Amino acid sequence: MPEKTDTQALIDAAREGVEPIELHPGIWALRDEDGGLDVVNICGKIEAQQANPDRKTGHVTAADASSFAAYVARHRQDDTEIWGAADGKSVTAIINAHAEGNGPAGWRDHTATLTLTRSDDWDDWTLRDGKWLSQSDFAEFVEAHLPNFIDPRGADVLEMAQEFRARKSVRFDSSKRVKSGQTQITWHEDIDAKVGKGSIDIPDVLTLAMQVYERGETFGLTARLRYRINDGSLMLGFVLDRPRDVLMAAFDGIRQEISGMTGIDVWIGTPN
Repeated sequence: MPEKTDTQALIDAAREGVEPIELHPGIWALRDEDGGLDVVNICGKIEAQQANPDRKTGHVTAADASSFAAYVARHRQDDTEIWGAADGKSVTAIINAHAEGNGPAGWRDHTATLTLTRSDDWDDWTLRDGKWLSQSDFAEFVEAHLPNFIDPRGADVLEMAQEFRARKSVRFDSSKRVKSGQTQITWHEDIDAKVGKGSIDIPDVLTLAMQVYERGETFGLTARLRYRINDGSLMLGFVLDRPRDVLMAAFDGIRQEISGMTGIDVWIGTPN
């Protein structure tokens, strides 16, 4: 016959008497009206009367990496874990995680989360990546994002956008590469028997800079400008060069910042 545990021995003893038996500080075995045995746990009520809880618990959500790292550094334990989500949207710290190897298990109920918000600029550019825009829509987009342009400069891109806005009613004919490395698009219009002609030079590549995450660092990336002439109408767009690489680089930068402030490696994955 297996040896009884201390708890089972106390329960058996309680069945034979009428007085409540303390199984553990705050946990009692009581006989009910039918002669059965109830286990009553009043640990929470006892703890609520103390000056301090028995241990730290709870969950906090930080708005930036510095605040998250500062909180974790303040409360960290030897077994604290930090996990970065593979999609780059959050970082989670488990303050009271399991000990290494065969060490004691942790309760894992004291946690902190950094919820990362991508910047409006990043969302605007990636949302339109690979999409076609009308001349007017393209001009409005350029004007709203002038601070993102590095080469060509924002002022030069604005001039190009204004030219597109002014020529939205003309007919576009053809395009050709010019010595500057840009593409020249020609147009003409016929108003009151007068024929007007002209051209617009557009760059093939845009060098950009923007924050990937709110309150985060600024990263550079490039975009290839595209155009399409269909029955005299001009459509414009751009294709970002490997935006996911830029996103992952920004996330890795946040991981390094957190690791440097806390002294804890940030693993990739999702904790249970």
